[in-house]
Formats: sequence, structure tokens, C-alpha cells
Amino acid sequence: MNWSDDQSKWAVITGASSGIGRSFALAIARRGMNVALVARREDRLKQVAAECEEFGVETELCIVDLREESSIDAIEKTLGARSVALLVNNAGVVARGPFHGIDEKWQRDLVYLNSVVPAVMTRRFLPPMLERDNGAVIFVSSTSACYFHPEMATYASSKLFSMHLGEHLAWELRHSNVHCQTVIPGVTITELFSAADLDISNDSLPPGYRMQSSEKVAEKSLCSLGKKDCIVVTSRVEKVVMRICSLLPKRLVRAIISKAAKGLDRTRLPVASQPD
Repeated sequence: MNWSDDQSKWAVITGASSGIGRSFALAIARRGMNVALVARREDRLKQVAAECEEFGVETELCIVDLREESSIDAIEKTLGARSVALLVNNAGVVARGPFHGIDEKWQRDLVYLNSVVPAVMTRRFLPPMLERDNGAVIFVSSTSACYFHPEMATYASSKLFSMHLGEHLAWELRHSNVHCQTVIPGVTITELFSAADLDISNDSLPPGYRMQSSEKVAEKSLCSLGKKDCIVVTSRVEKVVMRICSLLPKRLVRAIISKAAKGLDRTRLPVASQPD
């Protein structure tokens, strides 16, 4: 993507108040593009906006709860006639625990936020990009979309949807100058883990695994945008794991990962939002 041509254009980042969304906002601002920050927490968004403005760009705050159907209309109204050249679909929530034990409303919200919102946001902002024949859409997916993750059935399924949507859109857009990328982070240091009551650190991970920073995820994604690969896996170890899992019988993969995850406390049913 040619960032020098986009000084007057805008990037829209959902879930921008922390973690990977915040890192995307800062990395994009550093490249000289104005940023519209979308999240629920006004105080956090103002902090991120101030950090972005240090790079000499303009910012716009879209303080909405994306679980509400009117939120996307509100974002469009706030942006007005601004030209959006980049959409980063990052906002999401997670649920951990047996499927039958997770609150039904929470599951509905998870599917809506993780799957429906990225699809609708893309449907709204993609047509003007195609009219200009310039722009990009990024979907932030998860390794849970690629292989078996115990006790994360709804979350993994929702991320599989966004990965497939991104891959299919990339094919549809292949003859245009509008790009579509799905980024698959490995284990990343964000508030998501603590909010989901997942006690993960480098010491608790298998040999060879290391938690990566959200900054690395954003940089790897943006540096790869517009290049050949429409799916970008930001962790080399995860690339290897995904390749191995694709070659082994699914039954064997489930058995191996289930054994590795046997330390999970199955008596608790925590659910948690990516705090945006």
C-alpha cells in the first residue's frame, strides 16, 4: 500500500482503545494517515488519539458500542464525507468454557461483534474504495480459526468466519487496487487474556513459543498489506504449528491439543470482553 498517496485519507480502526487496535492506530498514524478510532471507552480513546496526533495526523473519536445495531450508522454519520482508505476490523470479544455453560446473550453478542460487525462494516466502506480503485480492508482473526482450541467453540467459530470472509473478498478484489488481508496473530500480549481469566505467560507456553507484542502484529500486518499473501500469520512458530495441524488427521490434532490443555480449570466458566 502506498502510504504517501493517502495523507488526506482516513483509516477506521475498531476496538482502538487498547491492545492490537491501539497498536494499529499508532502504526497507521506514524505512516501519516488520519485515524478514526472506534470503541466504547471514551477516556481510553482520548489517550490513543493524543498519541496519534503526535505524528501530525488528524483524529476522530467514534464512541459507540458495536453490539448495538445503530452503531455503524453512528460511525458513518460521524465520519461524514471523509474518504476512508483503510478499514481495520479488530474489535472482538472472547468466551471460554463449555458451550452449554456460557450465557446465551453473551454468545449472541460474541457472534454479532466478531462476525456480523466486520461483515457489515466492510459492506459499508468497501464500495467507495472500489469506486476510487484504492483502499484496503484488514480482518483481525485468530489462530483459533485454524485449528482446534478446547472450550472456545463460539469464539473459534466466529474467527473462522472472519478469516473465510477475508480470504474470499481478497479473491473477489484480485483485479482491483483494493486489498483485503486477514491477519492471524499468535499468542499476543493484550488485555484480552487477563479479561478472559487466562493466565498465560512465556513460562506457561510450550518450548519455542513466545508471546508477541501487539506492536509486532500491527507492523507485520501493515508491512504485508497489498502484497501477495492475503492471510498473514504474525508468528513463525504458529505458522509451523498450523502447517503441521493441516497435515495431521483432525482426530489426532484434537487429541494432542486436548492433552496439552488438560491443565485448564473446567469448573469455572469465565467469559470476557476484549475491553473496548
